[in-house]
Amino acid sequence: MDISPKDFCSKFAPICQKEKEADILLNAMQQRNCSKGDILLEPGQTNDTLYLVWSGSLTVSLHQENVTIELGSILPGGWTGELGFIEPGPVTATVMAEEDTSLLCLDQDGLQELLDKDPDIVIQLLHTFSLSLAERLRATKQHVFKQIAEDNFRLSKGAPSDKPGRWYKYLGRKLMGISGERS
Repeated sequence: MDISPKDFCSKFAPICQKEKEADILLNAMQQRNCSKGDILLEPGQTNDTLYLVWSGSLTVSLHQENVTIELGSILPGGWTGELGFIEPGPVTATVMAEEDTSLLCLDQDGLQELLDKDPDIVIQLLHTFSLSLAERLRATKQHVFKQIAEDNFRLSKGAPSDKPGRWYKYLGRKLMGISGERS
């Protein structure tokens, strides 16, 4: 798969608009191909990698007991794994190739390479993923509150993480002049 910076910007416009940034991003990423039915991510697995869908599609689902909920598909130009990429941790959903799929992957080593070369690209990534996560959270909130009103769900609060991720440490130290410790 030979991807030009221009093609990358066209497909992943929310992530970058400049070919120079796309070239830097492409050099930090690995390419991966999945066959139809391959499982990319599954619950219990730890993830720290961002996956951009170049071609094909992925399906995302939740499984609990004997119930499977299909959350949707990720098509070319979309991504998954951003939460684990921002803060490495356990996967909560199954992500499977719906068809033969080509991915661009950015792991923590690639992230470090980007931080060293061009922190502004990292800021753009964080901004894009923050907006995407906020949009998904708002949609989920509306759905969950509707279900609570119908007395179908009850929420429980998980334990907060007390360990800041590499993003926080780096951005605090390098970009904002503060320590990586949370108070």
